[in-house]
Order: sequence, then C-alpha cells, then structure tokens
Amino acid sequence: ETKQSLRNAITLRLYLGHYEKALANAHAYIKQYPTDGEVQKIHLSIADIHTRMKDKKKANAKYTELLATYKENRDMLFKISANLGLFYLKDNVTKEGLEYAGYAKTHYGALGKKEQKENVSLYSELRFEVAKLSFNEFKDVKLKLPAPVLKELLRKKAALLNEIKESYL
Repeated sequence: ETKQSLRNAITLRLYLGHYEKALANAHAYIKQYPTDGEVQKIHLSIADIHTRMKDKKKANAKYTELLATYKENRDMLFKISANLGLFYLKDNVTKEGLEYAGYAKTHYGALGKKEQKENVSLYSELRFEVAKLSFNEFKDVKLKLPAPVLKELLRKKAALLNEIKESYL
C-alpha cells in the first residue's frame, strides 16, 4: 500500500469507528515509513484511537511516550498537551485536565502565527472544555444567603465570569 492510501485508510476507519483496523493501519504506516514526515501525526492518531476505544491506559501510555519523544518540538508539545487536557477533562479528571490545558496554552502561545492558525480548532476545543468547568461552577453558586455571604458569592461569580471571558479572548 502507498503512504497516501494508508493515511486515507486510517482517517476513513476512524471516521467509521473501525478503530482496530485504523490502529493496524497506523502501525503498518509507521513500520513501512518510519522516517516519513507524517509519522508524528500517525503517532498522535494512535493515541487518539486508544482514547476513542476507551482504553485509557494505552492512550495515556502513548501520550506519555510522545511527550518524551517530541519534547523539543513546540507544535507536537502543544498537540500532545491539548489532547491530554481534552482526554482528562472529558473523563472528568479535572486536576490533570486543567494542568495539561495550562501547558497547552503555554505551548500554543510559543507557536508561530502559521502554527497557531493550523492548531486553532484544537485549541478552541480545549478552551471550550475549560470554560465549561468554570460555567458549571458558576451556575452552582447559589445566591440565597445573608448579605455578607451573598457579597462574597457575587465576587466569586464575577471572578468566574472573568475566567470564562478570558478563555474566549
């Protein structure tokens, strides 16, 4: 199979939910074309496939391996951190999710304009997930309290609204 047909097979099988076959194609691609420039993306696809298969252990192991392998590559560090942030946030593991979201924000800021443009949808998805946390906390703040407590809660709500606003700026 050609490089392009293998890449297309991975994408199509991911889209169709045929994760085992997509995983087999990804491993075949890496084995056949280990020095190809697309190998980084294929490795990210493998981590994504494990995430979609709900195999958290393998997904986390792959992301950890990628962090060690691509520690000097700003673009990959952003993508890995953002995907890890999403991985944890969507699994309701808030502490780690926010930690990786913070790393992703730092790495995104270090990217050039072209790289930022190429990664804007992933960054936006991550920012949305972080904003959802703030909004969920915001909506849970109840206002039926004595004046001093109400004043403190209003201050907290205002701070959370600012966090939400900042995530979209």
